[in-house]
Amino acid sequence: MVRRRQDGENEVGDLACAETLVLHGLRTWVAAFAERECGLLRLVPFYRRAGVPDVAAGLHAILLHTALSATRPVDIRCPGCLTVSPDESRIIAAIGLMQKERVPQAYNLLSDWLPAEVAHVVIRAVQTIARAMQDARLDVTPTERKRDGRDAAGIADFADLSESHDPAYSYAPTPTIH
Repeated sequence: MVRRRQDGENEVGDLACAETLVLHGLRTWVAAFAERECGLLRLVPFYRRAGVPDVAAGLHAILLHTALSATRPVDIRCPGCLTVSPDESRIIAAIGLMQKERVPQAYNLLSDWLPAEVAHVVIRAVQTIARAMQDARLDVTPTERKRDGRDAAGIADFADLSESHDPAYSYAPTPTIH
């Protein structure tokens, strides 16, 4: 499905290499899940070839816990989608914040759809990903780039979020994909 860019959405082409590596993993895992396959089996060879094998297990943990415990639908898009959802951006930003040792802010992003008990577990997976990517000199600093090349928004946009879990959302046990 081809989507037009909505307000607040980045285009995939706006992302740097590190962010694109994370996005590919998110979408690959969810596509496998939708096909009733284990996403980890698709992630391991990809991240091994990319030189960051520990990222596979970390993303698997984040997405498996999301699939089992999300308190609202989580928008992870199909592999061919040209735009980045706000939820995909939150996961990428959480990894970037963790690379900067901003654990509370990363936790708050995850708390947008995960219960506190689960977010405490998942934050360790985010830390694993952040360290693995840092060790490979892959800095995750998601930014939306304007057409003239200037940064319009970045991690700072997510840095001051407080817990925003909205109990009005219904339970959604699986990530959404289109």
